[in-house]
Amino acid sequence: KHTDILCRHLTLFYFQEKEKERQAELQEKKERAEKIFNEWLRHARNKPRPVLNGYGFPQGKSTGRPNGNSYPAPAYCNPIPWKPVHIPPPKEESALTMKNSGITFSPPIFLWKGLSCLQIKHAV
Repeated sequence: KHTDILCRHLTLFYFQEKEKERQAELQEKKERAEKIFNEWLRHARNKPRPVLNGYGFPQGKSTGRPNGNSYPAPAYCNPIPWKPVHIPPPKEESALTMKNSGITFSPPIFLWKGLSCLQIKHAV
């Protein structure tokens, strides 16, 4: 009976210590996060702001009315412009000779079921 009471007290003490460690760890994480946030906030105030080249702000100055001729500056400009891929046209001679040669081609073979079934069918 005494061992049961002692075991309960030790278990309770163990869980209380674990809870204290967890609370201390959470407090440390909170303090660290708050310190990092305050540092970020201090640097964010000193960060240079972009010039207002938006609608109604030609040359970064407000005219008091929207200007239809002003467009916002692009947020990103690709340094390498897109170029289409060159695909050579098919040769007409080879296409005609294959049609007129009279050779029939069988359709390719496809596996309709898994490889474990090993049943091969021709595509129709």
